[in-house]
Amino acid sequence: MSLSEHGLAVCKHWLHTLRYRDYDEFGNRRRGYSQKVLSEFSLKGFYRFYHQYPLSFGKLALTEKKERAQKKLPLDVESSLD
Repeated sequence: MSLSEHGLAVCKHWLHTLRYRDYDEFGNRRRGYSQKVLSEFSLKGFYRFYHQYPLSFGKLALTEKKERAQKKLPLDVESSLD
């Protein structure tokens, strides 16, 4: 099933920012190609190229944030100061 069958649409700006399959939200010369990329978009195809999405910050980032808060260190201080 496609996104449109579920009443969903992919964000054009998001595709442009990621340069997904050279999608160009603003380029007039490639408008036909970009429209094709948009109409053929699938999550399955997207995850083939961008398997790291959705972003996951996981336990490591949360643990680091808690440790910094306990030590009252600013976020930009290197953790090597332990």
